[in-house]
Amino acid sequence: MIKTDLKNIYLGVINKENGYNVKVYIINDFEKVKTIQLLQGSFQGDNDNFFDLGHSPYKEINIPAKGYFQIDYMDDPGQLDFTTYYNIKVDDEIYIQEINGSSFSKDKLANLPIIKEKGYLLGFNKVKE
Repeated sequence: MIKTDLKNIYLGVINKENGYNVKVYIINDFEKVKTIQLLQGSFQGDNDNFFDLGHSPYKEINIPAKGYFQIDYMDDPGQLDFTTYYNIKVDDEIYIQEINGSSFSKDKLANLPIIKEKGYLLGFNKVKE
């Protein structure tokens, strides 16, 4: 089971072509439509430097009951050199998850619920105030 602070809503990532066709989804495993607010951004950094590459404003998304919604697409492995984060608001709480090139390894592959494909399933972590 994956570690998550947000039950029944997950980040699903399908990376079949080693970074050339990466699809990112929000998966809703609830029996009802779930409305979220999504903010997406990216940064590059290491132990010595941190460079914020910017972020979008929040956008409201309705995810179908027992469904999913594609929120991102990457078609160049160089995009995975940066860390992309997905910040969502659900029921007045804020959660975050991020991906980069180190997010993908064969031992982390899982069957994605609802989508029914092999990919990477990630939980969301609650943002502490």
